[in-house]
Amino acid sequence: MRAPKSFEEGMDRLNTILAQMQQEDTSLADSVKLYAEAASLMQYCHATLEKTSLQIEEINAKIAETVDTAGAGGRIMEYKAQYQEYLLQATAALDAASARFLPEESEVCRAARYSLLGGGKRIRAILTLSVCDMLGGEMQVAAQFAAAVEMLHCYSLIHDDLPCMDNDDLRRGRPSCHKAFSESTAMLAGDVLLTEAFEVIANASATPQICVAAARALGAGAGSRGMVYGQELDLKYEALAATEQLRLIHRNKTGALINAAVQMGAAAAGATPQQCKILASYAYGLGLVFQIVDDVLDVTSTPEQLGKPIGSDSENGKTTFCYPVWNRRRNGAGAKAERADLQ
Repeated sequence: MRAPKSFEEGMDRLNTILAQMQQEDTSLADSVKLYAEAASLMQYCHATLEKTSLQIEEINAKIAETVDTAGAGGRIMEYKAQYQEYLLQATAALDAASARFLPEESEVCRAARYSLLGGGKRIRAILTLSVCDMLGGEMQVAAQFAAAVEMLHCYSLIHDDLPCMDNDDLRRGRPSCHKAFSESTAMLAGDVLLTEAFEVIANASATPQICVAAARALGAGAGSRGMVYGQELDLKYEALAATEQLRLIHRNKTGALINAAVQMGAAAAGATPQQCKILASYAYGLGLVFQIVDDVLDVTSTPEQLGKPIGSDSENGKTTFCYPVWNRRRNGAGAKAERADLQ
């Protein structure tokens, strides 16, 4: 695959790939190839974004595929090691936030802790930390913001799993919150995580201006112009979403909170408006790829691998990025063989 000449060309190619995946004559095998190209393009766009940061003068081209430049300290380490470092910081921040804002005396808070501290990749928290680190910001502040975005994300997962929404019984390899406790307790556990996320930001060790910027980013990403709006659209167009509607759903439902995480890291570092604009393009592109991956895994993976039920979107008649192609072939002679190839 020819590398794009610019960040903009890379993003244009990602949009083209999405359009190709939605075409009637695109096979499952071709869709997977297109996804692999999209993943490679996202890596390129991320590297280009790092180069534009004022705090990073250059990235070592010889090790660009296996290392990550870690910002303020000028440290270079393998991606997995850097990921683990950020994960440890996120975990410590979540433990501290839980101890302060989710008292164990409350059953609702115990339910919130059960879901919040029950594992997960912490992608949003790591994005907050890595963006702040890349821009040379204060990592202690970023860690507090990372805890806040994970708390809000966890609230959305608890509510998603409820019988009135997706009705899923498994989350992160364990019974969903409403199964481990009760439906009403789970509802309140989500509510308390949503509320305390903003209290974490309000009590962060940062200037009022930085805290306001972080709260603004999280509110915009989670509310009526972001994740909740995406959920509303998802319910409205469950089985009727056309390509553009599907993109709009997931730009809000998935991309908006990923952008919030990125912008909170930028806020912790005092990023410029131009940097925030570039970061938003990256975040929404990443959110789209994230959703495509999630949809592909929902078709090809197992509950043991994902830690949650698979195939629920198809069973519920929801339109996904895989659904138009998979639905045309699921009863065809070659469907079983194509699905095996995809796996």
